[in-house]
Amino acid sequence: MSAWPLLMTATIAPVAVPRMPLQNPALRWAQYASALQFWLARPGLSGVVFCDNSGYAAPYPPIQDAAARRGIPLEILSWADNLAGVERGKGFGEGRLMERAVRESRILRGAPGFYKVTGRLTVANFDRIERHARRHPRAFCRRFLGQAGWADTRFFKVDRCCFERHLIRAYEEVTEVPEAVGERWALGQAYARALAPLQPPPLLPLPDVAGRSSLGPRYGDPVAKRAIKHALAWAGQYRL
Repeated sequence: MSAWPLLMTATIAPVAVPRMPLQNPALRWAQYASALQFWLARPGLSGVVFCDNSGYAAPYPPIQDAAARRGIPLEILSWADNLAGVERGKGFGEGRLMERAVRESRILRGAPGFYKVTGRLTVANFDRIERHARRHPRAFCRRFLGQAGWADTRFFKVDRCCFERHLIRAYEEVTEVPEAVGERWALGQAYARALAPLQPPPLLPLPDVAGRSSLGPRYGDPVAKRAIKHALAWAGQYRL
């Protein structure tokens, strides 16, 4: 299976999204730009699609120049459409962004599928994951080991047919209510429900996700904990 592109989702200038501590567009863009540099250096990708739903006029030329020097196609899509994320939750907003990106992106239209990563994140062991995932048209991990029915939507691989048939409108089920009450039908739950009949394999090795979450804390596990999680993943414990 040949190399596939990456879709990066982004909200550079959020509009009063609850429980999002970093809302400064310039600081957020600096983190997105750092992640973009990481992904542009990955030899297993055929291109990168960076999609921002805030319409922010970021200083893209340095990143575009870096992509040109490396010879990797980079497509930047930006529009102002993140108010739905305030009303229905960040999962709804990201799902809606992915639907539009898949429909409008030149790179994604010409590809059999894509990897997806939430914008400011990197996956340190992506090169190993990509080599292992070549045999599979789609691969998803469980978000939490002790919580079934919740797909990890931060990073996954999906073929275009599966996405358009099962996932492209799954975000419409998403309703996130205030933290004191809890969340129901977040995007990961909606994806898990849609993917259950397909039983997709997990990403292996387990992705070493790093970067900032939208709620502020950094992702990343201590070495010992990461080793345990990887062993459990190879044993099939992170399968949806």
